Amino acid sequence: MSPSTVPLTAPEPAALRPEAAAALAVPGRGRASWSGLLRLSLVTLPVKAYPAAGAAPDLPCHQLHAGCGQRIRHQKHCPAHGPVDAGALVSGYEYAPGQFLVLDGADLDRLRPADDRALCLEHFLDAGALDPVLFSGRSLYLLPDGPAAHLAYAVLVEALHERHKAALGRVVLSQRRQLVLVRPASRLLAVHVLHYPAQLRSRAVLEATLRPAPAGAAEGRLANWPPWSRPGCKAAPRRRPRRRRRPCSTCWMPCAKALPPCSPRPGPRRPARPTVSGGRRPRGGPPDGTFLADAGGPGRAVRRG
Repeated sequence: MSPSTVPLTAPEPAALRPEAAAALAVPGRGRASWSGLLRLSLVTLPVKAYPAAGAAPDLPCHQLHAGCGQRIRHQKHCPAHGPVDAGALVSGYEYAPGQFLVLDGADLDRLRPADDRALCLEHFLDAGALDPVLFSGRSLYLLPDGPAAHLAYAVLVEALHERHKAALGRVVLSQRRQLVLVRPASRLLAVHVLHYPAQLRSRAVLEATLRPAPAGAAEGRLANWPPWSRPGCKAAPRRRPRRRRRPCSTCWMPCAKALPPCSPRPGPRRPARPTVSGGRRPRGGPPDGTFLADAGGPGRAVRRG
């Protein structure tokens, strides 16, 4: 399955589990998007980062001239020399109006400090302690770069698994210093790019626009019945058994226990259908014509004369 044929339909909840998602994953590891050092205190090991997700499918549409149907070309144009090739482009920093300092990749590498070439782990925290809104949506998988790094890599993964911990760190990705979360994912290390807390909008400003609307009893009953659950779905909440009061079939006392009825107490067996004179049952009592002295013990029959 190529990245351009990845389906975008909503998957079933069971397909989002790790064991089921592995069968639907895009084959191949792709091309490494970053390589450097993974640094934890005095331990340093070389690693490479690979994208965790394939490219989203895009529609093969182009801009066309409405008159003739020819494809539109966007060419890079110099005001003094006209069209230029992509290989003739360089990066420049404007330090004054109209004045630029030309920088190439080699110059930027020499100016970059050594810490920018490493992913430095600084703090450890519980794996589920972060607010999901901090995740920016970019994820990578780390792999050891070279045979000598495999042992230290496996030890770090096992230690994070045993303690159920993840690590916060900083790394330079796409020419920007990023805050990342490193967590164990099976036998790999997964890197999730995070937003800095200062980049998030305040929820208090949005909550101030909400009107107080306490939910009533009817709304509460609707909240206990999610319309997205289907019959037989394991994710649907289980309904509690209905509780009703009715004469117990064993002791014929008002019993508030849920069905099936309560178990009988040991005692002498009553006759099948005792009757009173005239072949009628006594009013207000069980069909066998007996009244019980307690909640389940045998009593004496009362006959009307």
